Amino acid sequence: MALLVLAACAAPERQQAVGDFRSRAVTRADGGVSVAVSVLSARESADVYGVPLADKATQPVWVQVRNDDDRPYYLLFPGLDPNFVPASEAADAFAANESADVKRQLHDRFAALAFRNPVPPGQTVSGMVLTSLEEGVKLVQIDLAADGRTRTFSVFTVVPGFRGDYHASKVFTREIYPPGAIRDFDDDAAFRAALESLPCCATNGDGSRNGDPLNLIIVGGLDDAFPALVRRGWRPTETKWSGAIMRVVTSALSGDRYLNAPVSDLYLSAVRRTWRCRRPAIRFTSATTCGSGSAPCAIRASRYG
Repeated sequence: MALLVLAACAAPERQQAVGDFRSRAVTRADGGVSVAVSVLSARESADVYGVPLADKATQPVWVQVRNDDDRPYYLLFPGLDPNFVPASEAADAFAANESADVKRQLHDRFAALAFRNPVPPGQTVSGMVLTSLEEGVKLVQIDLAADGRTRTFSVFTVVPGFRGDYHASKVFTREIYPPGAIRDFDDDAAFRAALESLPCCATNGDGSRNGDPLNLIIVGGLDDAFPALVRRGWRPTETKWSGAIMRVVTSALSGDRYLNAPVSDLYLSAVRRTWRCRRPAIRFTSATTCGSGSAPCAIRASRYG
């Protein structure tokens, strides 16, 4: 991959009007420790670092840790990504063949942005961890270690610019169903019987042809289903908007993989309720049958092949 050419013997200037990634951070807390996480888009990372990190398949994750515990904590970078890139190595990749001044500027910038351990008691530390590039969504694992204690957080984030099919179709919200359409079950046997009575397959729009078979059940909502699937390498698809269609065409011509490519619709009970995650290619269909007490919904998955 070609290295970026830095002009005029100086490191590129970083854009100053950057900071929105902090405002959309996802937060989690456990005991006396709280974290905030935000994943940067390719454009944001270029603005912040002054170089196109995405061109080298690198993606910054901003992490903030607030420690109200009685001992220092250390953020374990391999938890975010076993292939995380140390700031100095990333700077070297963009500083090759440059002058000593440019190299120093790049190393200073990357070092200043990096997350620095430890997080002392009563203090807040924030910074970037350089991870492998992911488009669409990213499941960020935060592992914090202290003397005799650990804190672990799994944070599901959406990369800016991604137009998820699951979001547009609102399949995880009960509001898309008419009153009385959702059935809740507290008895496992009755829930299984209701599932067995469901149709065998999804259909086309007018119900005249069967589509993919329904052969997997996930009981839960967005926060339950998505982290588990993304953790195992599944990728949600985009809506069929112009940018996604152009990406499909360019990917086909270039041979590049487009893991979030949009797909055709499937229907259940004449209602479009499908969203899809790619891996061995599975399409998911929301159901009005809900089970086991507080579980918000059941998701019926149809194999797409």
